Amino acid sequence: RAKKKSPEDEKRDQAREARRGGVGGPGGNGPGGGVQDRNVRMVRKSPPKIPKKMAEKGSFGTVKLRVTIGPDGSILSVIPVNTLADGGTQAAIDSIYRCRFEPAIRNGVAVTDTIIVTQNISPLTGYRE
Repeated sequence: RAKKKSPEDEKRDQAREARRGGVGGPGGNGPGGGVQDRNVRMVRKSPPKIPKKMAEKGSFGTVKLRVTIGPDGSILSVIPVNTLADGGTQAAIDSIYRCRFEPAIRNGVAVTDTIIVTQNISPLTGYRE
C-alpha cells in the first residue's frame, strides 16, 4: 500500500516538478505554470462617429480615456483624461462602449484592470453621424 503524503511533502513534490518543467512548470497545467499574465486586450474596435458640429467647424482632435474593464470583459467605467469641444469627448466615449475587450489575467485569474485608450476623431478615423 502507498503511504499517504503530508501536505509539506505534496508541496515539495509540486515544487520539484515545477523546476523540472513537469505538471506545474512552464507550459504545464498545474500550479505555477501554463497561464501567462496579460493586460486588457481590445478585441474589437469601433471608430468614433464624428459629431455634425465638429464636422461643420472642421475641428478634430484626440481624446484619451481611462477605461476600466471587469473580469468578464465588460466596461465598468470610462473617464476622459482630456476633452474635445463640440461633442468630441462624448463621441469617443460612445465608441468605447461599442468596442469589445478581453480582461487582464493575473496569476491565471481574470481581474479588473484600467487602461488608457486614445481615440482620434478626424475625417480619416471616424464616420459622420
